[in-house]
Amino acid sequence: MGIVGLLWAVPEEFRCAVRLAQSSHIPLNEAELQTLGITHADAGAVLGRSWHLPAELVEVMACHHNPQKALHNPALVSIVSVSDLLCRVSGIGYGLPEDRQTNFLEEPGFALLRAQFPALLPFDWARFTFEMEGVIEEVYSTVNQVYGAAQ
Repeated sequence: MGIVGLLWAVPEEFRCAVRLAQSSHIPLNEAELQTLGITHADAGAVLGRSWHLPAELVEVMACHHNPQKALHNPALVSIVSVSDLLCRVSGIGYGLPEDRQTNFLEEPGFALLRAQFPALLPFDWARFTFEMEGVIEEVYSTVNQVYGAAQ
């Protein structure tokens, strides 16, 4: 929601942030902060509060890049955080794949989930990501069917 809000409110400045993210190979939220002084997470939280969405949803919008800051439902924020990161490094989402190596086991969202749900401790992330590569085309196809455009 924050990306849509930024595109509506400051389209040219947002495009500059996207170009910076692409050229510098940094996450979009970092480029937004440098370019706009706020991120799509900040903008999403403003929209969520103005629409009187439940605090848990506003927190997801605000904290999905920093799940360790979540107070209401850290598990929900962490799930969205890990899912968002999976999409970004896989090139699924807003059309700006992040070209970086990620150790998901060291990500704050996954660390929070492991702490809250001990059954995740033996999770084989390497196997999961390997198997995910096998279904990524199906995921792309589904995303394209839902959104009607190539990612």
